[in-house]
Amino acid sequence: MFKRTRGVSTTDIATKLLKISELIHKGQDPTNPEESKQEGCESEIQDQASFPKMLGSFNANPNFLASAKRIANFANTKEPKETDKIVYVDGSFDICHPGHIELLRKCHELGDFLIVGIHEDQCVNQYLGAHFPLNTLHERVLNILACKYVDDVIIGAPFKITERLIKDLNVSVVVKSLEYYQGTIKDEALNLEPYGVAEKFGLVQEVKIECPITTKALAERAYHNKELIEKKILKYSARQDHYEMTASYISEVS
Repeated sequence: MFKRTRGVSTTDIATKLLKISELIHKGQDPTNPEESKQEGCESEIQDQASFPKMLGSFNANPNFLASAKRIANFANTKEPKETDKIVYVDGSFDICHPGHIELLRKCHELGDFLIVGIHEDQCVNQYLGAHFPLNTLHERVLNILACKYVDDVIIGAPFKITERLIKDLNVSVVVKSLEYYQGTIKDEALNLEPYGVAEKFGLVQEVKIECPITTKALAERAYHNKELIEKKILKYSARQDHYEMTASYISEVS
């Protein structure tokens, strides 16, 4: 049984969603680097030659300590067999929601062993906008490792899938999921042809996602329930502060 994971707070996530929703309803696009820059974030989309620029995470979480042991507690111990059909899919997987789960379920059905590549914060910051990701790399890794359809995760996966990655992981299928980010992911990123090498080897398979839920859709819901969420944030923030001040060492696995 997993106990509370220190440093991971749903209150923090709700606060971040509200911030994004408020930007949207001010007529600003949180994925627009120039508008985000006006809000005080120094990140901006770079040209293709320098993409992605190594930037600090906009939403860094200093309270979450991503130790190897903590990540291993969430990991699947299953090893792929030589005969297994290995499927690879990558993305930001920010704020794990039903849309992500549907994608992972469909990817899982395409083979015997599913590997998920999760992009670094700086990379996501470049192709989704300066206010993203809402969760840090290691928070996103734990979310995906906890999914029953996932067998392994590449932490800080490259945005552009390389021949080396395909060979080292013995990948048979690369899932092209960019349609899931249509209207959000930056044109500059799309022009880099992240699936070009995989397409050359004939490994790419597109997966259609029926679920309309995205992180921005969740932010929209948060905005329409703003008053209720703010009350809960105030209530649980006080409880969270008390917990952080009084908590001693607690084993997360029993």
